[in-house]
Amino acid sequence: MDLATREFLILHVRVEEDLVLARHDLVSAHGRSGACVVFDVSALEPWPELDPAACLEEWLRTTTAHRQQLAILGSPGALGWDRSPVAHEVAFYPDLATCLKVEAPAVGGASAVEMTLPARVDYLPGLRQHLASVVKAQHGAAESFQVEILVDELALNAVENSPSSHNSYDLRFVLENHELLLEITNEFDEAVDSARIMNRRLQSFDDSGRYLGERGRGLFLIARIADGLQIRSLEGKRVRVTVTKRLRGQPPAAG
Repeated sequence: MDLATREFLILHVRVEEDLVLARHDLVSAHGRSGACVVFDVSALEPWPELDPAACLEEWLRTTTAHRQQLAILGSPGALGWDRSPVAHEVAFYPDLATCLKVEAPAVGGASAVEMTLPARVDYLPGLRQHLASVVKAQHGAAESFQVEILVDELALNAVENSPSSHNSYDLRFVLENHELLLEITNEFDEAVDSARIMNRRLQSFDDSGRYLGERGRGLFLIARIADGLQIRSLEGKRVRVTVTKRLRGQPPAAG
């Protein structure tokens, strides 16, 4: 699939120390030149010693140097950024779903998005809402509901199995006509063969669908909905789950 891919690096900024960490993350930004860097400051509380305008100007200099776009989740007035002379250069959104809808619109019958998200459940609603809406617009509500389940189960699995809440996971979503590819990559404890364990859990079901183990029900649900499921270990203590699905629905009738 030769599609133009929109890349996002989503950073959760909640406490004052995170602002420093976020600056370092923004400088490297995983080497993604041209990516959209999204700062989530929706839960950020102001401090008297913090100069929001100065932080914003520093972030803008960094994004410009790396040809990146800067978006912020949260109210532009929460920290006085609406009074900054450079605030008009930043896109503000109330939530992740709204941000993605504007910054990563589907084009015709094709859509390709890559994201790096914090290993937190906070972002799952916005994530699945956006991706399901892309599918719904092209293939109807029934298909979008199944894709929403796939996104939710895969992302939740990545969050639950990440060694720390400070870690992140990568998501790749490619939709071209009736072919969907969904891929999640996350770190795991190097002492554990995560791919082997996940495959064994997947095999812990009998032919009738009755579960014979204690965990892995989400994997079984994914396998039932998807047309293809692959789990494999990668270098750097990572595991990748790849799902493919043939979408058979039609676009909803205009009305």
